Order: sequence, then structure tokens, then C-alpha cells
Amino acid sequence: MTGDFNNKTYSYKDEEYCVLSMPSDDVYKITMTRQPDNRIERDFLDLGLSKALDDVEAHWRARRNELYPAASLILTGNGLKFFSNGLVLDKALDDKMFFAGVLDPFILRLSSFPLPTIAAVNGHAFAMGFVLALCCDYLVGKKNGRGWFCMNENEFASTIPPGMLNVLSRRLNNWKLIRETILDCKRWTPPQLHEIGLVDVLCSENELESESIKLGKSVGKLMSDYEVNLNNDNMQEFFVRFHGPKETHYEGGVWKVRVELPDQYPYKSPSIGFLNKIFHPNIDEQSGSVCLDVINQTWSPMFDLINIFEVFLPQLLRYPNPTDPLNGEAASLSMRDQKTYETKIKEYIQLYALPENVKLDQNNDDDSDIEISDQGSLPSDNENEDEDEVPGAVDI
Repeated sequence: MTGDFNNKTYSYKDEEYCVLSMPSDDVYKITMTRQPDNRIERDFLDLGLSKALDDVEAHWRARRNELYPAASLILTGNGLKFFSNGLVLDKALDDKMFFAGVLDPFILRLSSFPLPTIAAVNGHAFAMGFVLALCCDYLVGKKNGRGWFCMNENEFASTIPPGMLNVLSRRLNNWKLIRETILDCKRWTPPQLHEIGLVDVLCSENELESESIKLGKSVGKLMSDYEVNLNNDNMQEFFVRFHGPKETHYEGGVWKVRVELPDQYPYKSPSIGFLNKIFHPNIDEQSGSVCLDVINQTWSPMFDLINIFEVFLPQLLRYPNPTDPLNGEAASLSMRDQKTYETKIKEYIQLYALPENVKLDQNNDDDSDIEISDQGSLPSDNENEDEDEVPGAVDI
């Protein structure tokens, strides 16, 4: 319940570190509140963020049932200026066990947290503040361009610790991005990171929390209502076990459906493809690609992932469109010979879609050859506004 964490504060010696709240029954939110700019050191992690993460996980596991199956976690900062300005460098360097004993375990903890995590980046994210955001599964940023992302260690001849470097090398997936970020200390804006796929959603400042909640609800609900398996722990590519709708020819069949979230999601539609064969006029038998207008052409950010599996795909299986086929044989039989058409569907279920034979954790040898639906997208507003200067020295 939202009252379970009514702005629970984590502090030490009169210094406040963060606040835990529940903006809705299925969303937790940790707001970093350390003045003036959410600098990170041992006590901030051990007595603040780590304790809040422990409380979130314990609460979620204790009440996880049919009534409260889904949840997600938002991490954000307070105010409009800073998400986090990085490490308290002098304390970090003086603490010989900080990096190996505190920082690296925390990075692993947040990166592998059992709930979908969303960084709602309210302001500047420098050095470890940048890495902190990248430890989350999704990033939401401000479309006006306010709030730099920067690794500025090279500006003052400081090295990047191995744990932080590991996150950067994993998330920045080509040498040009790594060079610009680490060697050139480029100050990225949210729209720039959105273009290269690191920021998932752009929104106005007053929409930051609502858009983050919407994203968390979408992914969290899908993973609670359906059997989902991530592809290499990648929250943007996963497999869903989809059951044929009741009272249709496809009842009793189970299909492994691959879902890929584009960098522009939810403004651009997800890509979907069936990995085991299905006999249907609008699904290509070999590639598994789907011909569905609401995904290919008329997608709206008002839709979410659960709509695909509860509405769009069931409707497609109930009401095929043989006039726009991807499988000519299925289209022809559906119009000319319903009995043979129904028999063929059942044959394919017996051959390729029996529930006991469809396992999400099994690798398909031909998965890499599957073509998934090409998607259209809605335009997004990436206009920039004048940026405030970052006060004082910004270090790790």
C-alpha cells in the first residue's frame, strides 16, 4: 500500500541521504536528498541507498501475490539541479576499502536488482552520478536538454575505478562513444543520449515522475502476468510465453514471442516475432514476423506492452485479415476451406506449439535468423534550451 512507505527517511548524524515512498501500489521511489548535490560516499551508500533497496526488496517479496504481483523502482534526485554530482573524492580516496568493499558491491546490487529500475534523471549526472543512472534498466530524461551526463575524470587527471568502468563499457557499446565519454569528457544532453539509445524516454520536467511511473508499470505488469525471460539480462529484449486465446482455433497452443524495445520506446512501437511456427494468414511461417497495423503503423505512446499480449495479438488470432497476408496458403484456406484451415492450425500446434515443448530458457538455434516486424514511430520533440552552468568543481 502507498502508506507502507510514507516518505521514510534514511539519515545519519542529522544528515539526510534519501527518502523512500510509494507513489502508487506497484511503484517504489527512492529520492536522493543529500545536500547540496547528492554526492556519494560510504555512509550515503551503506546507510542510505543500500538500506532503502533492502527495504524495497523485502517489502515487495513479502506481499508478492495475486493482488500485488508487479512492481518497479524509480531512482531520482530532489530538485531540478542535480541527479548526483558523483563521489566525495577525498573521502573515497582516503577510504582504502571503499571501492572494492562498498562501491563495487553497490553497483552490482543496483544493476541486478530483482525489480525493473528506472532512473528519473532530474538534473546533472556527473561521474559516478552518470554511472548510477546507467546501473538502472531504463533512463528517463528531460527533453529540454537540461541535465548534463558527463564523465569528467580526465579533466583533472583522475582514473575511473574498475567497477564504474565496467558499467560504462557495458552500456557504451562502441569505441566512439567510449572515447567521447571517457577521454573527451563530453557533456551529453538527454536528447543526445536518447538519439544513441541510452535515454529511453524524453519528457518535460513536470512529467518526469509520471512518465517514469508509466514506464515502470508497463514493464512490471508484463513480467508479472506472463512468463518472461530476459535475453542476456537485457531489459530491452526479452521472450514472452504467449498462450493461444480461449475459444479460438489456437487455444491450447503456446508460442515463444520475442520482444525488442527500440531506443525511442514508448514513442516507437516494440518489435515482436514468433519464434516457433504458427499457421496464420498474417504471421510469416518462416520468419515469425507479424502484420499488425497497430504495431506497424498506428502505434501510440498511450499503448503499453500489456496491450500487445492482452488485446492486439489475441484479436489478430481471433480475426485474421486474409486480404493482407504474410502466409498465402493460410490466407487462401481461411477464405475458401475453413475445415482444412482449422485442421492445419491444429497440426501446427501439435508439431510446434505444445506447452510442454516451449521453454523460454531454451536457446533456439535459428533465433538470430528471425525477422521481426519493422515499426513506425511518432515524432518526438528533442528541442534544447539554454543550459545552466554547473557550480564549482565537478569531480567523481
